[in-house]
Amino acid sequence: MTENKRFKRVLFVFKMYYMIYLLLAFNAFVNGTVWMKYATILSAAWGAVMGLWMLKDYRLYLKVPNLWPLAAFLLSALLSAVMNIRYGYQENIEGLVWMFISLFIIYVPTCTYSREEVLKELKVTAVIYVIYCTVVHIISLSMVFWGRNMGYTDPLGAQHIVGFNWGRLWGIYDEPNRGSIIALAAVFLAVYLFWISKKRAVKIFWAFTIMVQYLFLVFSDSRTGEVALAAGLFVLSGLCLYRRFGKLKGRAVVAFASALVIALAAVAGTMACKQFYNSVDKKIEAAYNAKKHIPKKNVTGNKTIGRKADLANDLSNGRIGIWGSGLEIMKASPVYGASYRNITEFAEDKFPDTYLIKNSLGIKYDSMHSMVVDTATAQGAIGIAVLIWLIVSALRYIKKNIKGAAPEIFRPAVAVFTVMAAIAAAATVLSTIFYVNSPETYCFWLCFGYFAALLKTGRKEEIL
Repeated sequence: MTENKRFKRVLFVFKMYYMIYLLLAFNAFVNGTVWMKYATILSAAWGAVMGLWMLKDYRLYLKVPNLWPLAAFLLSALLSAVMNIRYGYQENIEGLVWMFISLFIIYVPTCTYSREEVLKELKVTAVIYVIYCTVVHIISLSMVFWGRNMGYTDPLGAQHIVGFNWGRLWGIYDEPNRGSIIALAAVFLAVYLFWISKKRAVKIFWAFTIMVQYLFLVFSDSRTGEVALAAGLFVLSGLCLYRRFGKLKGRAVVAFASALVIALAAVAGTMACKQFYNSVDKKIEAAYNAKKHIPKKNVTGNKTIGRKADLANDLSNGRIGIWGSGLEIMKASPVYGASYRNITEFAEDKFPDTYLIKNSLGIKYDSMHSMVVDTATAQGAIGIAVLIWLIVSALRYIKKNIKGAAPEIFRPAVAVFTVMAAIAAAATVLSTIFYVNSPETYCFWLCFGYFAALLKTGRKEEIL
């Protein structure tokens, strides 16, 4: 498990670079700068070099859990891209490169790490990720006061919605739902850092960072974030309570029933925080207008958190219409799909009047806002079959190794599994994990690699 230390050192540097690159790529004030284009090229080139380097020790990776379903998924995406090449190819090539990096540069080699390597890297990764998120989310939260109705035009001329708009905190992000999941990953990584910290002052700091991420999630008014929060807390508290109850009869039922209460209470807490903010919003709005010298007659209303008007006629906020278009695409290309980066072009050609192309908002959507629907439309029945294969393979691996896992790996294993569970829950209503090269996609595959390595290296017989 400790072979090729030089490769692992370079890979670690690449992982840190790639994580920071992705975090900046989803920062609206940074992603439109010229130098980010060079950072993108460097990411792809560096990832290719790491892939070639891995060929030297390819036998080491042949036994990596879930390797073959992941390879099949990538090949399925390639097949779909080739079969739909008439709709475009450049973006599909880019998408395949990012998918390759996530699956085979981030996940695969991480599975081969020793327990000590996982714990060391996890700590450094978590510290960098949480501190970055804390800084940018403090800035984002301050935008509730000074960033109202804020827009931003980047150096390349692209316009961004940022700050506090339409009763939602966008902060530094172009999309508040994705920002909330990025924050949520930081929450559970900070929980792990809190667990392993021995000094009281350090524990207080990590508790503070958790509160910052949670408040960002609250003010983003993201129902996707709330679903992911509930799922993550259910897994985290359920597993911790299950362990604490020891040999108590019926401990699984008691533990996960209690976990459900905790998860629902956390979601209720987000609603309570929103209501508290809304009760003082008029004072904040008045202070903001006075500072901007806006006459009262020109004030169009406050910026309370909540989207009752937007959701009054469509609780799915457009997702039902998008998924309806996805069903049309599935029927038109049921075997290999339309290829992810060509979904819009495929729909324009086959169904020019579908919701994906024509809707009341005047937006042409380029994703299905659901990883499962994305897979079905992008890769058809082949993609769905491979996705099921991957899920079954992962569950079998967990079942095989969980009973032999040593107690020492409980906290890190639970922490990374919770991150995975939260992101997977978000993926039911958000395009992530496979097709979108984003911080939460990175977190999912890195944590998946850590989890697989911890289960294997934590087996009692290996320790003894």
